[in-house]
Amino acid sequence: MLKFDHDSEEYYFAPASDAHKDFVTYFHGLVEKGLLDKESVTQEDQQAQQKLVNGDSFVINTNSQTVIDYRNDMNETLGEDNFEIKKIPVPSGPLGGVMGGSKLENGVMINAKAKEDPNFEAMMQFVDWFFYSLKRKNLQNGE
Repeated sequence: MLKFDHDSEEYYFAPASDAHKDFVTYFHGLVEKGLLDKESVTQEDQQAQQKLVNGDSFVINTNSQTVIDYRNDMNETLGEDNFEIKKIPVPSGPLGGVMGGSKLENGVMINAKAKEDPNFEAMMQFVDWFFYSLKRKNLQNGE
């Protein structure tokens, strides 16, 4: 995976960087301490879901809509009020929020009829600004 370093104005191979090594070391430490299931990135979804609802794991990467489903399943397996479940930021390692930053969880769909709208270009510019603009992200972060 190539990344662009804005300071040096050069591309580099991210998995060969010291930052990537620190990232992998961080997550390895979570596994070693028992804070992250060693099968987290290799198991099938159904296995991960069963571990969560049975109380055998404490975290799962999922869409926010499924929290309600998990809560209902956990009420049955663990008993109501015997657990707490909520959405948290994705752990991101020593560099901070390198894994997040997008409002897109499942993508953006635009109806095909939109292309016939006289404001189609303005709509696309808004979508681009709303989801991808660094200027907008900086405003959100108070910069």
